[in-house]
Amino acid sequence: MTIRTTHVGSLPRTPELLAANARRARKDPGMSEEAFAAVLRSAVGDVVRRQHEIGLSVINDGEYGHIMTESVDYGAWWFYSFSRLGGLEMTTDSRFDMAPPAPGGKVRLAPFSQRRDWVRFHDAYTDPSSGIHIANQRATAFPTITGPLRYIGQDAVRRDIDGLLSALADNGLSASDGFLAALSPGSAARISNAYYANDTEVVQACADALHQEYKAITDAGLTVQIDDPSIAESWDQINRLPASRTTATTSRSGSTPSTRPWRGFPSTRSASTSAGGPGTARTPPTSRWPRSSTRCCRCTPTATPSRPPTPATSTSGRSGTT
Repeated sequence: MTIRTTHVGSLPRTPELLAANARRARKDPGMSEEAFAAVLRSAVGDVVRRQHEIGLSVINDGEYGHIMTESVDYGAWWFYSFSRLGGLEMTTDSRFDMAPPAPGGKVRLAPFSQRRDWVRFHDAYTDPSSGIHIANQRATAFPTITGPLRYIGQDAVRRDIDGLLSALADNGLSASDGFLAALSPGSAARISNAYYANDTEVVQACADALHQEYKAITDAGLTVQIDDPSIAESWDQINRLPASRTTATTSRSGSTPSTRPWRGFPSTRSASTSAGGPGTARTPPTSRWPRSSTRCCRCTPTATPSRPPTPATSTSGRSGTT
């Protein structure tokens, strides 16, 4: 039996890439799109080579296409989607004080600032010396849905795909040896909404839009890994704690109300993770998905018993082994 190995997904960015990201973000005239693409392609090539050299079986681009301008950034896995979805307007709302979701869901989620743990450990979450990164967060603009959601990230995902495929080929690897991470509909939906009637409509709209990103990745022969911290984090946003843990559900949970975002996907090209929340089990949204694992956070992969072996072209993406 062959046990294929992989890793958590998001890898440290190089100083050169961080600098290029920062210059591009502030529209530095010396950092053209062509110059940025060259820096990104070089960084992806290096990180793929290093993964191959240490013996990993399923390799990614380090999530370098999810832009970071600082060496520590817990939001790049989510924020990248803001530039790939049309129908959004950036506002002055803080991501920690988002408006509650629109009526219609079975459970109303509190703003991030009112999450149960954030309230219980308020001193730690607001003390810059506590070691909790969000205590040092600067105010940033955050999106609100103001029109129909649509996918506008075709060029960006194509750049991610081409960069990874090129780097894999340079190392004698095929597309089946690579994966790209993409945001889940449930996590993408956790923004302010001024257009749709309820949460279910928001999640379904996110699913329809992001389906294009998932499909582009799998059509290229790569595995798409669905990042879904909302499975864990939405539970902490149910404030107050439900009386019965077995009956509480929310339409903003990571498992979307239907299988529509996964339509037309081969089971060996899809994987899901709830990376980002405390002690959460990752559950594939459809029975066609090959295996499951558990993770406690985005930066510490935990290998767990898997289901019976499946073809070597499949990967769970975030677990320590597959």
